[in-house]
Amino acid sequence: MRRSGGLVSSVSLLIGILLLMHPGPAASATPYEQLDNFFRKAVAIISDAARGEASRARAAQAQEDIRKLARPLFDVRAAARRVLEPEWNTLSPVQREEFIRLFGDHLLSGYLTLVRSKLSRDRLPVIRLVG
Repeated sequence: MRRSGGLVSSVSLLIGILLLMHPGPAASATPYEQLDNFFRKAVAIISDAARGEASRARAAQAQEDIRKLARPLFDVRAAARRVLEPEWNTLSPVQREEFIRLFGDHLLSGYLTLVRSKLSRDRLPVIRLVG
C-alpha cells in the first residue's frame, strides 16, 4: 500500500467488509456514504486526540470512540450465524447472544487493528475513497 496516495488498497479490503455491513438506521445511505461518514468522524476523533496532551488514557478513549463508531457498520449477528452454521441451530438463545458479543468484539478489534496498521504514525491520515 502507498501511504502518500491514501488508503487505496484498504478500499479493496473494505469492499469485503461491506458484505458484513448492517442495514440499520443509515440504510438509506449508500455503502460509500457510510464509509465516508465513518472515516471523516474517525479522523476527527484521531485529530482531537492528537491535539491534546498525549496520554494513554486519551489514546484509549479515542480507540473506544472509534470502536463505538464502527460497531453499527457490521452485521455481526449474520456473520456469527454464518460462521457457526450448521451448529447455530443447536445453540440456546443465551449461547447465541454470548457468541455474537464475543465474535463481534473480536471481528471489530481485528478490523480496527488492520486499519490502524496501514496508517502513518507521524501524521494524521488522509483517506480518499474511490468509487
